[in-house]
Amino acid sequence: MWTRIARFILRNRIALLGVLGVITIFMGWQLPQLKMDYHYASMLSDNDPVHLDNQEFKATFGEEGNAIFIGINDDKFFELSHFKQLNSLCDSLKKIEYVKAVLGVQQAVNIRQVTLETDKGLSRQFEIYPLFPDSIATQQQLDSLKQVFYSLPFYSGLLTNKANTVFLISVTLQNEILNMPQRLITVQQVEETLLDFSQKNNIEVHISGHPYIRSQMMMLIKSEILIFIILAALMSIIILFVFFRSFKVLGVSILLVGTGVVWAMGLMSLLQFKITILTSMIPPLLIVIGIPNAVYLLNKYHSELKKHSNKILALQRTIRKTGNAIFLSNLTTAVGFAAFTVTNSRILSEFGAIASIGILFIFVLAIIIIPSVFSLWKIPSERYTKHLENLFVKKILVHIQRIATYKRKQLFFISVATVLLGIGGIFFIKQTGYIMDDVPHHARMYKDLKFLESTFNGVSPLEIMIKTKDSLSGQQFIYQIQKIDSLQTALSHYSELSRSVSVADAVKFLHQSYARGKTENYCLPDNPKTFETIFKRLPTNLSFNESFIKSFIDSTKTVTRVSLNIEDIGTYRMKKLLPEIQQHIDRFFPPNEYHTVITGSTILYFTGTTYLIKNLFGSLAMAFVIIGFLLFWMFKSVKITLLSLVPNVIPMIITAGVMGWAGIPLKPSTILVFTIAFGISVDGTIHFLNKYRYELLDNNRNMGIAVNNAIFETGISMTYTYIILFFGFIIFSISDFGGTQALGILVSLALLVAMCSNLIILPSLLLSLEKIYNRKDLSKSSVQNIEAEGKSKPKEGANENDDKLK
Repeated sequence: MWTRIARFILRNRIALLGVLGVITIFMGWQLPQLKMDYHYASMLSDNDPVHLDNQEFKATFGEEGNAIFIGINDDKFFELSHFKQLNSLCDSLKKIEYVKAVLGVQQAVNIRQVTLETDKGLSRQFEIYPLFPDSIATQQQLDSLKQVFYSLPFYSGLLTNKANTVFLISVTLQNEILNMPQRLITVQQVEETLLDFSQKNNIEVHISGHPYIRSQMMMLIKSEILIFIILAALMSIIILFVFFRSFKVLGVSILLVGTGVVWAMGLMSLLQFKITILTSMIPPLLIVIGIPNAVYLLNKYHSELKKHSNKILALQRTIRKTGNAIFLSNLTTAVGFAAFTVTNSRILSEFGAIASIGILFIFVLAIIIIPSVFSLWKIPSERYTKHLENLFVKKILVHIQRIATYKRKQLFFISVATVLLGIGGIFFIKQTGYIMDDVPHHARMYKDLKFLESTFNGVSPLEIMIKTKDSLSGQQFIYQIQKIDSLQTALSHYSELSRSVSVADAVKFLHQSYARGKTENYCLPDNPKTFETIFKRLPTNLSFNESFIKSFIDSTKTVTRVSLNIEDIGTYRMKKLLPEIQQHIDRFFPPNEYHTVITGSTILYFTGTTYLIKNLFGSLAMAFVIIGFLLFWMFKSVKITLLSLVPNVIPMIITAGVMGWAGIPLKPSTILVFTIAFGISVDGTIHFLNKYRYELLDNNRNMGIAVNNAIFETGISMTYTYIILFFGFIIFSISDFGGTQALGILVSLALLVAMCSNLIILPSLLLSLEKIYNRKDLSKSSVQNIEAEGKSKPKEGANENDDKLK
C-alpha cells in the first residue's frame, strides 16, 4: 500500500502542493472568526442534570454569579473625608458601561413606618429610604448615621464583617455581557478605577468575585497563546538547526507545523468552537508534536541517500519504510487526545477533538510536503547528512547497546526498584480541586480572594432553591419562612459558609422596624398576627416585579431561595459538606413535599471537576485499549503487543509516583498528563519495532543483529524527537496557570522516562526474551507482510527508480 502511496505523491507532487495551498488559504480565512469562551459552566454538558438545575434557577431568579466584590480595609471608613471619597468611588463605578448596580455601605437602606392617608382613612405603612443621604455636612451627622447602620443586623456579614473592620462593595454586571468580550473591558475598567482610587487615597482594596476571576484568567490565556506559540517554534528551530544544520530543513519543518496549526484552528472556527484554557494550548502542542514527523522522514531520507545517492528512490523508500510507522505513531497520539471526547465535558471534548484531528492533519501534511518539496531540490551535500554520524549521540547509543547486551540484569534490577518506588508514591496521591487551583499563590487575585474569604467566609455563590407544589398563603407562608430561618441557623454553624440571605431576613428587617428599630427585635415575630400586620404594612405600590423582591421569591410564591457564599474549600471538603447541607435541607423541607436544589457557580465547578476526574480515568483506560489494538494490528502478535506496552507503562507509573512523593495533587490538569504522555510515548516503541522487523528480514531473522541495528538507526531519530518533545513541553512550565505548569513538567518527565524505556529497556527485553519472543512472532505476520510488499515491486537498485517522473 505504501509503495502505491509513494508513487502517487511523487507523481502528483505539484498538484498536491497546490491543493494544500488552497486549503491553507481557506482555513486561514476562518481564523479571524475565532472567539474566546467566556462561559463558566462549560465543564458540564448542556444536558447534565446539575447544569439544568442551574438553568432553572437562573430562569427564576436571574444570574447568580454576576457580582464583583471589593473589600475596603479602612479604619477611617466613617471619617467624613474618607466616606465622601468612597461615595465618589461608588458614583464612578456606576458610570462604567454595563455596570448594573453598585451596593455598599453608602447605598444601604433602612425601613421606617409612616402614616399615610388612604380612601379608608389613615394607614401605617413601611417606607424604604436611603440610610445615608447624598449630602452629609458634618462628622457628627455621619457618626449618628453610623450608629444607626451598626444597629441593623441585616447588614452584618453582608456589607461589613463581624468585627466592622472591612467593608464590602458589590458591583453587579449586566447579565447580557457575562459571556461576551465586553465583559473583559468592563471588568478591566472596574479594576483600574479601584486601583487608581487605592493609590491616590492610600486605602487598601481587595477585588474578587467570579466575573473578576474569570476575566483575569481569560486575559492571561490571551497573553500566553502567542508566547507559547513563539517559544514552541523557537525551541524547535534551535534544536533542529543544532542537529541538521540546514535552513531548508528548518523552513520545511516550520512550513509543515505552521500549516497544521492553521488547519486545526481553521477547523475550530468552522465548528464554532471557542478558545478556552485548553484549546489555547493546541497551536504549541501541534508544533511540538508535529516536528518529530519531519525528523523521522528526513533522517530516513538522508540515510537512504548515503546508500545510493538516488533522490527519487530515497524518497520512495522513505515513504514506504516509515510511512506505516509514522501513520500509526500519529494515530496513537491522536487516540490519546481523542479519548477526551468521551468525557461529559464540552471544554475537554472540544480540546480532544481538535487536537486529535490536528495531529492527523500534521501527518497528512508531512507525508506530502516533505517528499514533494525535497524532490524538487537537489540532493543535499554530505555536510547536511553529517548529523547521522553525530558523535555525541553515537556515544550514547553505544552505551545503550552495551547495557542491552551485557548489563541487562543490572538494568532490570534498577527498573524494577524504580517502578516499585513509583507504585509506593501512587498511594500518597491526593485528589483535590479548587477554583483557584491553577492561580499562583503570590498573585494578587489569589491573595485578594483569601482575604475576602477570611473576612466574609467566601465570595463563591452557593444557592439553595426551594420549590413547593402549590402557592403558599397565610399560615402556610409564615410556616415556610420559619423553616427557612431554621435552615439558615443550621447553616450558620459551618465556618466555610458566609452569612446567608433569604426572605426570612427581609421579614426580620421589617420586624425590627415594626419594633421601632430595636436591634434585639431583629428576629421573626413569635405571633402570627404580627406577621399579618407586617405584611399588611408593606407599601401598596410594592409588587413582585421589583428586582429586590424577585431576588427572594417568585411571583407565584412557590419558589424561594437561600443565597450565600462559600470559601474555595476544594472538592475533597465539598464531597463531605454538600451531603451535610442536603441533610439539613431535607430535615426542614422533606423531599416528598418539596423540590430542593443546591446550585450556583461553585456547584457547577465542583461537579464538573468531579466528573472530569472520573471520566479521565475512563478515557485513559480506553486510550490504552485502543492503542493496544492498533499495535496488534501493526505487529499481528499478542506477545509483541504486550511487550510493546511495557516500556510505555513504566513512564506512567514513575510519573504518578513522582506526583505522590512530591505532593502534586490529582486534578483535571494533572490527569491529562497520562493520556497525552501515553499516546506520545508509544511513538518511540512503534518506530523502534518497525525498524526492528525490517532488520529481522534483512539479517536472516537474527534478533541480536536486528536489535543492534535498530538501536543505531532509529535511536538517532528517537533521540532527536524526544529531545524536541521534552523541551517543547517544558516551556509550559513558565505558564502563570498551575495546571499548565504541571502539564508541562509532568509530560516532559514522562517523555524523558519513555525515551529511556524505549531505547534501553525495550531492546533489552527483546534480547532477554529471545526464546519467548522468537522469530515466529514476527515472521508469521508483519515480516511476511514486508516480504510480500518487497516481492510486489521491482527490485530497487542504486540507479533505478520505481517510477519515471517528469
